[in-house]
Amino acid sequence: MSNTGRKDVDELIEQGRLTCENAQNSPEISMQLQPYGGAGLLETGKKLLQELILNQDKQVHLNAEKKKATASFNQARAVLNKTFALHRKISRALLIDQPTLMTQLGLNGDIPSGYESWINLYRRFYQEPLNDATLSGLLEKVGLTREILQQSLLKSDEIVSIVAKQEAIKAQSQQATQDRDQAAKVFRKWRNDFLKIAEVALANNPQLLEQLGKIVKKGGS
Repeated sequence: MSNTGRKDVDELIEQGRLTCENAQNSPEISMQLQPYGGAGLLETGKKLLQELILNQDKQVHLNAEKKKATASFNQARAVLNKTFALHRKISRALLIDQPTLMTQLGLNGDIPSGYESWINLYRRFYQEPLNDATLSGLLEKVGLTREILQQSLLKSDEIVSIVAKQEAIKAQSQQATQDRDQAAKVFRKWRNDFLKIAEVALANNPQLLEQLGKIVKKGGS
């Protein structure tokens, strides 16, 4: 389903309010529509409009939450990556003549930009020395103690939690967008159908039709 867009939905809501409020508040319009089931149609439209408004509000809220979650992830990753890059630089200088250990820590090549590759490399760098006493002993000589390694590894758990929250909000936002778009589709159809009926009921009163938001073409001379 295509994304209708917030601006389009906002415009539809304003058009819908105009149609529903004027149809309800004008005794003359109500009277003319009565033979066509106007009262029942209007009640249906008002309910559909309210559903659309609620769905729009929810979608806007979740979209804002999604942006906040993304910003939180980007900030947290940037902080970890700064320390990670420094620790890698120190380790490379220490282990430059030991290619096996370089490979063990994943020090060959650059830090990847993709999240999955990045988090796997990050965890590998800090987990491997904790599993290898010889390697951790070497790193401790340049200030990378077991405590620092453990703390850094724990921070990766925090960012994984942030990502999980980000993905959950993203899924909720996508669903809210689909729900909002479906509500817009249903209400737009109702309004189009309602205006077609109003065209017949108010054929002799174009000014009343315009009050409902229907553009009436002016006849030429």
